[in-house]
Amino acid sequence: SLLLAAGGAIAYVRSESFEQTMREIVVTQFEKRGVHMKLEHLSLDPVEGLVALGIEVYQDARQKVLLATVDRLNVDLNYSRLLQKDVEIEAVDLRNANVMLPLDPDDPKSETIALRSLSARVLFDGNRLEIRKAEGELYGLHLSLTGSLIRPQPPETDEEKRLAEERNRQRDNRPRQPRSL
Repeated sequence: SLLLAAGGAIAYVRSESFEQTMREIVVTQFEKRGVHMKLEHLSLDPVEGLVALGIEVYQDARQKVLLATVDRLNVDLNYSRLLQKDVEIEAVDLRNANVMLPLDPDDPKSETIALRSLSARVLFDGNRLEIRKAEGELYGLHLSLTGSLIRPQPPETDEEKRLAEERNRQRDNRPRQPRSL
């Protein structure tokens, strides 16, 4: 009966139901941190854990401004509350991932910067992202980075919201200027 239970668990982990449930959990957890994304595929690997493939990261929930595409991302979750679907993302690992960043996120036809063979560990701590030893290649140059990013707080007061909306309208209506490196 232990083998039967293990077989059932393996079958569930490989099912579309598991993928859809975990996709909703992962996307929701990232949205709580202000990261809006689409995932092409999500699976549980016995060695690497939860692996997301074909990730698109957007500027906001409208998903009109693409900020980055990532081919592969390993997600570390705190599974202690999995049955209640109250799972927290603790960290993500990029392992030899390719990341494309548009030079002008507001222009869908913008040229992109390609980060190749990017490996990094990113820990989540509230509004802070702790980047541990990110390494990769940018146009043949080897980059190494360690540090913290602090995500700005969303507008809370009516005045802050009005100013944020005004900035978005101005950005949406401004003429497109070509950019160069």
